[in-house]
Amino acid sequence: MTTKFNVTCSDGRRLTLTKFDAAAGEQKHFVIFNSALGIKQHFYQKIAEYLQRQHCTVITWDPRGIGGSRLKNVKKDTAKL
Repeated sequence: MTTKFNVTCSDGRRLTLTKFDAAAGEQKHFVIFNSALGIKQHFYQKIAEYLQRQHCTVITWDPRGIGGSRLKNVKKDTAKL
């Protein structure tokens, strides 16, 4: 099963994450992909799905300013390097 959800940071900013669940009772490992600079979480989907089939639970996420974690009005986005 794959689930999209949001996490709220201490400053109120919401980040978008995707959880790829291993089959119930079969989880061997837990993996979190930290995206490379400017890379959306979708880039890691195929490897996340592969690891899921290998009984891993996987989290991918979009950093501030890109993908699902981007504000609708880009001009008002305060995300900086």
